[in-house]
Amino acid sequence: MEDQQKVPQREISHKQKRSANYKKLALILLVVILLLGGGAWYFISNNMNSTSNTAQALNNLSPSDPIARVNGEEITRSDLDTIQAQILSQQGIDPATLDAAMQQELLTQALNAVVAQTLLRQEVENAKINVGEDEVSTQLEEIKAQYENDSEYAQVLKSQNMTEDDLKTQIGENLRTQKYLDGVIDTNSLSVSGEEVDAAYKQVATNTEDVPPLEDMREQIEDSIIQQKQQQLVAQHIQQLQQKADIELLI
Repeated sequence: MEDQQKVPQREISHKQKRSANYKKLALILLVVILLLGGGAWYFISNNMNSTSNTAQALNNLSPSDPIARVNGEEITRSDLDTIQAQILSQQGIDPATLDAAMQQELLTQALNAVVAQTLLRQEVENAKINVGEDEVSTQLEEIKAQYENDSEYAQVLKSQNMTEDDLKTQIGENLRTQKYLDGVIDTNSLSVSGEEVDAAYKQVATNTEDVPPLEDMREQIEDSIIQQKQQQLVAQHIQQLQQKADIELLI
């Protein structure tokens, strides 16, 4: 691979990337929640029953039975099942291939995700943030447009244990969450330097064959770095919520 000439440092404002990153909010939030270390993750990991006992307890529960409480609000088996299905679908994992250890890891990730999402939703509700039906409809149509036909779209919903009404509810929650985060986290000041782009490109080039020239990947790398910084800020905020929350596991 030919050496790339060092490019002048550029600062990329988060505002310039807002539109593209906004559409990825749901994925960003899920990734942040799954990657959290400490907080509810530590609590869940150290207060969960053994794998066999936890699996048996879940098998004995109906979809409406509670599996945890967050600030007095019950989280049901159905809520947990939905999150697990979404994790498996987004990572392209066949649940039939999971052994006991992987099932336990998935369960811990899903519990962590559903607890953190509940904490965020509670804060959004307390902030009384509203989203119009037109905003939800616009986002829904953008999602549908990503699929070749209605059948493929319906199949993806089914794989994530969701109906279209569930998706619309999630879209509304994500839009409200974005507005909430805009009010409590300074994401507009995020920027990417030329040095950061260079370092990220070198890392990709080291681990990947036939890497395109830097200039062909610059925008993609900038987006990725901005998303990582967003994730760090959101993760810090969620950890603050976890520290003051009353979290109780029931399995």
